[in-house]
Amino acid sequence: MGKKTTSLIRSREREIRAAEERLLEKDIPRTDEEFEKLVRSSPNSSYVWIKYMEFVLSMADVEKARSIAKRALETINFREENKKLNVWVAYFNLEIKYGSPPEVIKILKML
Repeated sequence: MGKKTTSLIRSREREIRAAEERLLEKDIPRTDEEFEKLVRSSPNSSYVWIKYMEFVLSMADVEKARSIAKRALETINFREENKKLNVWVAYFNLEIKYGSPPEVIKILKML
């Protein structure tokens, strides 16, 4: 890929992310059901999956946040490497903050 193509792809990704953020700001999901509907409509959006993880963590449900991270990694298309990486980073940070050293090591081995 040339520099111009890469630049166009990154620009398009920024536009999509901005649109997703505007949608979430306008109609902020407030329940699990609303987030489930959102991830079904945007299954490759790391932004939506991470927001869902944050929502669940705000209710102190670490196990559910872990399961959401795992689901996101299974759901996001394998061609969407950057989006998968975003979820990996969020999952890793979750384990750093709320997990134990064996869980962190387990995640590193999955990479």
